[in-house]
Amino acid sequence: MKKTQVALAALALVASTAALAEVTVYGTLEAAVGNANRTSAPLVGGQSTRIGNYFDGTGSWSAPSHFGIKGSEDLGNGMKASFVLETGVSLNQGAPTSGGNGGATAIGNGTGALFTRESKVGISGDFGAFTFGQQLSPYIVTNVVGAGAGMGPGSFFVNRMLMSGFGAAAVNVRGSSATPNGGQAFDATTGALNSDFNYDGFFIPNAIQYQSPAFNGWVLNAMTTTSGGAVDGLISTTGRQNANGLPVDTESYQAYTLTGSIGPVGVGAGYQSRKNVNNSISFYGSLPVTSDLTIVASYISNDETKRLPQTAGFITPAVAGNAAAQIDPVAAVAGMQTQNNATGAAGTGLKIGSTSIFANYRLSDALSAQFGYARNDTTVEQSLTSLSMKYNLSKQTFTYVSYAAAAGGAEASFSSRANFRFNNAAAVSTSNVMVGLAHSF
Repeated sequence: MKKTQVALAALALVASTAALAEVTVYGTLEAAVGNANRTSAPLVGGQSTRIGNYFDGTGSWSAPSHFGIKGSEDLGNGMKASFVLETGVSLNQGAPTSGGNGGATAIGNGTGALFTRESKVGISGDFGAFTFGQQLSPYIVTNVVGAGAGMGPGSFFVNRMLMSGFGAAAVNVRGSSATPNGGQAFDATTGALNSDFNYDGFFIPNAIQYQSPAFNGWVLNAMTTTSGGAVDGLISTTGRQNANGLPVDTESYQAYTLTGSIGPVGVGAGYQSRKNVNNSISFYGSLPVTSDLTIVASYISNDETKRLPQTAGFITPAVAGNAAAQIDPVAAVAGMQTQNNATGAAGTGLKIGSTSIFANYRLSDALSAQFGYARNDTTVEQSLTSLSMKYNLSKQTFTYVSYAAAAGGAEASFSSRANFRFNNAAAVSTSNVMVGLAHSF
């Protein structure tokens, strides 16, 4: 009898604790069949390539498939504690993947992180909200979500940002690491990433973010990062090293956004900066023309002309203490630096402006159609066109078909977004057709 009472008391304690701390498993899983083409320019060895049909489990619409765990606890007096743990996932093989850091197949990384997108804890109240850890940059939220990504294919909005340069999407921002090989991010022999802290865009590690309460509908977000971090008891603030083994001061990242509305028009403005690498500004406006038609216009300017010089290919002489020459952590990752690709030379950062327009039209309660167009002002101008239709099978499940075409070295598909090339007269034109199914939970 006493054992039963003890068991019942334990169950009651667990139940009461669960009630105080609400935990939710959530996500969006998406799979699609695509057909991709590259035309009018050589890719490798003077050959043009037709890709053909392929299976895409990364998530062209949701950009990418992801799942996570989030929870909150009421602390009383209007205060609440919360956490989020989220990872991107590919349905091709079930691996952590695009849209964050550390996944085995993510661009330019491979740290094997469990939660590749967000891992943060926070506290909120009448004063606003503070969050700590790896998290989505508010600048990215403004340019992707605010600019209409919730209505259309995420592949258009992500690739549209990349048209202003990889820095515009916070790509190629690396955190601190005390690594082998003189602190270089890549192993000179295998090319494997050594860095303990790194990210390839959107999700910022070692970050502190503040979101203000709404003032007459206006919300301010501010994010900054520390100069280093700690993992498994190792504290590092040295950062990435250059060819001479000296620290490269590129650790600091800041982002600020302001969103609200002016009459019926939703508006947003953003600024981001990575020290000695780039700074970006952006603006968007969203107008509900009718109850069925919404139009969004945006502008992004990204300046990488003050980027610290980089050495292409292998660095020589070798960093002290290592027999072999080291691989430059920027030049070793094709396309991760916004550079002039006419000659393939790294270290020639560009200043690029780009504009876009997006429209979503609701044909019925279940069916909607989307159109997007973007272009930039590089010498070899890039353009991106997107047409899509979405059909809601339920509140949580939908199917879609999309077509995208890109020119001037831009990329049409989400999966090939690392292949952007700038100011290359021989750059490929690409097109991509997708038919997919997505389920949110």
